[in-house]
Amino acid sequence: AEAPAAEAALARANSQTQEPAAEPAPDSPPQKTPEAPPEPAAEPPPLPLAAWIISFACFLNSIGFMTFEALGVMYIQDEFYDGDPAKGTLFWSKTLSLVGIVGLVVNLFLYFPIVMAMGLKGSIAFGGFISAVCFYCIGIPLHRWWFAGWGLALVFFDNIVGTSTGTIITTVVDPSQFGYAIGIMTLAGNMARAFGPFFFGPVYEHVSKTLPWTANAAIKIVATGLVLSVKEKAQAPPAPDEGAKDDVSVAASDGFVQKERSTGGRLSLRALRRALSLSTTEGLLTPGATQEFAQASELLFGLVQR
Repeated sequence: AEAPAAEAALARANSQTQEPAAEPAPDSPPQKTPEAPPEPAAEPPPLPLAAWIISFACFLNSIGFMTFEALGVMYIQDEFYDGDPAKGTLFWSKTLSLVGIVGLVVNLFLYFPIVMAMGLKGSIAFGGFISAVCFYCIGIPLHRWWFAGWGLALVFFDNIVGTSTGTIITTVVDPSQFGYAIGIMTLAGNMARAFGPFFFGPVYEHVSKTLPWTANAAIKIVATGLVLSVKEKAQAPPAPDEGAKDDVSVAASDGFVQKERSTGGRLSLRALRRALSLSTTEGLLTPGATQEFAQASELLFGLVQR
């Protein structure tokens, strides 16, 4: 009996000498488990060859327009005013004013019906061929108004080609690459702004005053052929807007929003916005419409068809 009593007394003594376990502070924040490191983002796929071909074609197209802008005033002075800078500059200023009007009318009123009738590639083929003819005729110095007339025609058709080229590049790349592809195409156009005058200026001064125009006629044909050679990707039809009264489909063979006259034939504002949303910076009133032009066109076409 003495042994169990001694053991019990010893257990009580030990329990009194042991310190109580420390309790966590009530205000201490809970411990967080370490998070797993984020997975590296997948690299975007490279641009397809068709996008690079279109960008190079944009480079060639921009060379011609920059040549017209840089050499036009000198060509007028040398061929029609015997080198008189005052008269030549005055006539060139009048030509530029008419160029601005033509470009505005094309982008606001004429581009959309032309593309709806011909399609993207049709408008590029037609506009590219006529632009080449314009360059060739500019190189024939018959009269100052001959030059001005063909110059205005060049601006008319070059606006169509430039806007359609900026749109067709979106039909050959994945939607996630639109910004990258358009950026490369714009870079090519900006490089041509420097290359065109730098190359054709010495040719004009030391070789021939008509060679830059005939050379750009050939360059325009090459650029048009390059754009027409690319194969477009089939595009899924966009969801129709709420309350829309027309059916809009995307023609895989042409890669552009086509209009179906199944329920009245109202023009699609979605298609108009897509056709005129891209812009370039090639000089004067360039081949390409600004977003403001697209919004104004929507209102005008809506009023006309009511």
